[in-house]
Amino acid sequence: MPPKKRIPTGWLLIVVGIVFLAIGIFVFLYPWHAYYRLAKYTGILLLLNAVLLLYIAITRTRGAKERNWILAESVIDFLFVLLFLFNALLSFLVLPFFIATWMGVMGGLKIAASFALKKKIRGWGFILIEGMISLLFSFWVFHAPSPNAVSIITPIGLFALLMGAFNLIEAVRFKKMENSLDMML
Repeated sequence: MPPKKRIPTGWLLIVVGIVFLAIGIFVFLYPWHAYYRLAKYTGILLLLNAVLLLYIAITRTRGAKERNWILAESVIDFLFVLLFLFNALLSFLVLPFFIATWMGVMGGLKIAASFALKKKIRGWGFILIEGMISLLFSFWVFHAPSPNAVSIITPIGLFALLMGAFNLIEAVRFKKMENSLDMML
């Protein structure tokens, strides 16, 4: 049976990076509309991310430990999808808290995964940095000085820009290191 052709992780990181950059740019260009649009489309974006992570966990991981961490991230994304897609009014009213909670949970998971997989994958330090950035932005959104929509959307937009740039840089930088990138998604 011939080996299956699969999309290189670097290309997946590029797609994720472009999506994050587009969200960040949109937030800064149209802050008043961004809050509404994020409330509307965050569930769809998280669903796409969860499906992508599930695909990676099933088809790409080399070890059970890495697969379990990626599956955990996918399950968490699916849980947030349920909140966003099936209760639109609630997600509109508490969008910043949902997003901040998601950032914090993902950040903590990536930090834990980076230490657990330290000896198994080469890019563990970049996973750690991504997790730390997520945690910092989670705290920023939770402790924003003003509760209005535009002031809360600013750290979310900046987070999206940083994660987009981070993913694009890592896709180019680690083009040859396929096994270190799966966990970054």
